[in-house]
Amino acid sequence: MGHVCPICKTYQPQIAVETADRRPAQKASDVIAFKLGCGHTIGGEKYQSFLAARAKVIAEAASKRFALEAETREKLAAAWKILEEPTGD
Repeated sequence: MGHVCPICKTYQPQIAVETADRRPAQKASDVIAFKLGCGHTIGGEKYQSFLAARAKVIAEAASKRFALEAETREKLAAAWKILEEPTGD
């Protein structure tokens, strides 16, 4: 089974299918795109809008992760500073 790649204009074998949740497809309606032997991934307009939404979700998650990591570093530095302060013994 294969498809004509719209990018390189050649007939390529279908290597894999892509689903929205990255799990194996259980039924045909789960498939949102096809990965071809030439390395390109083809899908319809819905797939392109899905890629844009996916990029937005991943960017939001990354910014939250970076903020949490920065907060963690600050708290650890403050805890270390408290331990390093000389006591008035």
